[in-house]
Amino acid sequence: MITGADRQRIETLLQLRRWDEAMQLASGLLAQQPGDAALMLQLARAYSGAGRNEDAIRLARDAQSAMPEWDAPVRLEARLLLPTVPWKALRVARRAVELAPRSSTNWAVVALAAERQSLVAEADRAAAEARRLAPSSIEALNVSGLVALRRKDNVAAEQWFRRGLAIDPVNPDLLNNLALVLGRTGRGEEAMDLFERSLVQAPYGAHARRNLGITAAREVGRNVAWVLIGSIFVTMIGAAISNAPVTVVGAAGFVGSVALLTYRRRQLSEGRRSALKEYSGGHRPLVDLWRSNRRVRILVISIAVAVVVAGILGSKTGSRPSEVGPGATVVPIPSTTSP
Repeated sequence: MITGADRQRIETLLQLRRWDEAMQLASGLLAQQPGDAALMLQLARAYSGAGRNEDAIRLARDAQSAMPEWDAPVRLEARLLLPTVPWKALRVARRAVELAPRSSTNWAVVALAAERQSLVAEADRAAAEARRLAPSSIEALNVSGLVALRRKDNVAAEQWFRRGLAIDPVNPDLLNNLALVLGRTGRGEEAMDLFERSLVQAPYGAHARRNLGITAAREVGRNVAWVLIGSIFVTMIGAAISNAPVTVVGAAGFVGSVALLTYRRRQLSEGRRSALKEYSGGHRPLVDLWRSNRRVRILVISIAVAVVVAGILGSKTGSRPSEVGPGATVVPIPSTTSP
């Protein structure tokens, strides 16, 4: 006989994000009572937290079949579909709203799905309705920040995310999304700290881990970019004041940039280096930087073009042709002595 205490224990494990324990307990109870929609939903949530989305979607649909008028499994299915098929997630989320139009959470999921498809007007309306129904809802505040990000309003997005974190300081979604804003506004170190905090709360969070890798590469690149800019000037000035070939001076500047890149990368924490390596597919530091930073790609190409152009101009200047026309004879002028 399944008791309310059993269900509450599973709920507590879910809130503590102890996914494996929640799965074990819910699976055992569901084996005793196979048609229990509430247990199916709890087990689906545990699967979702552990990154087993396909199993979670299957169980959410089973729960819908067992209780067709219940909006919670419909809402969970919409969430699980978001990463792969956002258009379908929006359709499912709208159905959840039809089942329970007074649910702030349902409106928040509609806003999230609409935002993923760049339907900003619908996302705005749904987020506003979610906040109206529950002004302190974490999900409503989070999706309001995401809609602001979609509008490229970084200031408003940061305010929404910080309001949410004031209520739930360890929410992994809010930590990840605030870190995105900070990364976009040049606060990379703080952003990486938040991504790492998000991963502590949700170790299976693929988005936070990828974002950490991207931001780590971008921060390394931000430092090296200035050296690459300097390489252009070093190349030009060095070639002007020394007898060294332009290509040699340019190569020296580039080698200095690579050395700084490698040094800066080694300064990253182990977790950040690991995320950077995963993001780049295990490539070397230069490839990490090339893939992640468009400005650096432009600068590298600029240096290459500058070196080639300077080399061509230098070679033309060094081998300037004689001003005497072809076939002409140079007549020496005899020296004269004073009488």
